[in-house]
Amino acid sequence: TAPAYVNTISYVNIQTQGNAAYFGDLNLTSGNGAAASNAVRGIFFHGLIPGAYTNSIDYVTMASQGNAVDFGDKTNDAYYGSGCASPTRAVYAGGATPVPSPSTDINTIMYIQIATTGNAADFGDLTGYGGKTNATAGGSNSTRAIWWGGTDTPGYATTNVITYST
Repeated sequence: TAPAYVNTISYVNIQTQGNAAYFGDLNLTSGNGAAASNAVRGIFFHGLIPGAYTNSIDYVTMASQGNAVDFGDKTNDAYYGSGCASPTRAVYAGGATPVPSPSTDINTIMYIQIATTGNAADFGDLTGYGGKTNATAGGSNSTRAIWWGGTDTPGYATTNVITYST
């Protein structure tokens, strides 16, 4: 089985068939994070780290292999959220936070400007989930981000709701 926490970055050449190859390492060994990218940068929103939670964000330059560089911080210690991006912004939505204990699902959407580095800022809230959800999936194009599915607490009921942001 795969380890719960990793720091390696792999890549594939989409135009050819073949296995993934080593790209570099993230700044932290983590799990349950999310990713987003444009044509220039790949962004990784860290989630859980062994024995703790983190709000760290890393990035890589897609055109050159190498280790990730610190981008900034998320607005909270969320994990199990989802990421997506336009050519200019990356967003991270939903997830769970460790406080209060036990972990609590959240409906927060945060964003970063991909071309710069710095901390994430509040973008708004997910709607249509009855408030909060984690383990959502996300996707986007240049103008619209969508999120679907996931679970909520208590009870971890699944949802088939799709919501979007422009």
